[in-house]
Amino acid sequence: MEGSHIDIERKHEALPKVSVIVPIYNVERYLHTCITSLVNQTLNEIEIILVNDASPDNSITIMRDYEKKYPDKVVVIDSKENLCQGGARNLGIQIARAPWIGFVDGDDFVHPDMFRSMYGKAESSDVDFVCVQSAAIYDESDAERELSNYLTWHPSIYERQGTLLDDAGRESLMVYPTGGVWSKLWRKSLILDNQLFFPEHVKFEDNHWATSIYRFINRYELIDKVFYYYRRSRTSTTLAMNATHHMDRIVIEEKLQDLFKKEEDWATYREGLEYIFVTRYFYNTYTTFLMRYDTIDWAVVTRMKDYLRIKYPNWRKNLYLCESRSLAYRVVVSFAYQFPRVASYLLKPAYKLKNVLRRG
Repeated sequence: MEGSHIDIERKHEALPKVSVIVPIYNVERYLHTCITSLVNQTLNEIEIILVNDASPDNSITIMRDYEKKYPDKVVVIDSKENLCQGGARNLGIQIARAPWIGFVDGDDFVHPDMFRSMYGKAESSDVDFVCVQSAAIYDESDAERELSNYLTWHPSIYERQGTLLDDAGRESLMVYPTGGVWSKLWRKSLILDNQLFFPEHVKFEDNHWATSIYRFINRYELIDKVFYYYRRSRTSTTLAMNATHHMDRIVIEEKLQDLFKKEEDWATYREGLEYIFVTRYFYNTYTTFLMRYDTIDWAVVTRMKDYLRIKYPNWRKNLYLCESRSLAYRVVVSFAYQFPRVASYLLKPAYKLKNVLRRG
């Protein structure tokens, strides 16, 4: 962990059941909604750790106001260095006192019963995490209507809940999305015992951290209900236009592959890592370039292609790619890999239309 150690004066002695860590940077507009949803949780024994990640707006004032109003629940960490979300979460992990840790992003908010439900499920089962469903929203009013799940869990994720996982089960967690790190309640000892801290000074750290921690999961449970409201806005990390941080997708995925090689887990999870590399490293990054950059650096795309070819020359035969992705998807990915410039003229308008229809 890169961040320095911190000491926070605690205002109370009673141990909480859940510690919720909120990294905060430039989300002043949404922060009241986020924090209010946490202090109003039906789980009373909750610790809310607000981490100011050197935010240039007025977020720290809002955080201090809640700390004064709810001294038995809210703790503020005021970092003078911008560590990005991963580093801010690491600071929160250092001081978290509860046996269970949750993460909430500063521009999102949660259902009042989220942490009570997750804690109850966690304590009644011998699990390492509990996962809930999330929904993408554009404003608070969206949460007042019935929302569809942001994603559909793969059947293998359903089937393995509550069971003792083997390596195949852990690889399923790596491959099939269950939601962001914020959709889960994590056993703190799992994080600390394995020194599982987030990458710092980089975006898209969730992809690295979640894939890494899944190696150590023995059992998990699901709650198939929307409890987390994920805000989609033009200023969000994933949707920002012409932002240099989109290049961090490449950095994170290469660091992940290096980590598995270093810790000799690569052979165990090779099929899953290959799938991740094809879908997240190459194709998701490629489509991000199409949608988020006015001008594409084709030299970077060529480098991704070459790296994929060298690392996984037979990627088209990947088990997960062939079994879980449609023929159409595989054809498009292969076309984008073989002819990235030509494919861009077809895919860019198609993705724009898809986004318009989704928003409508």
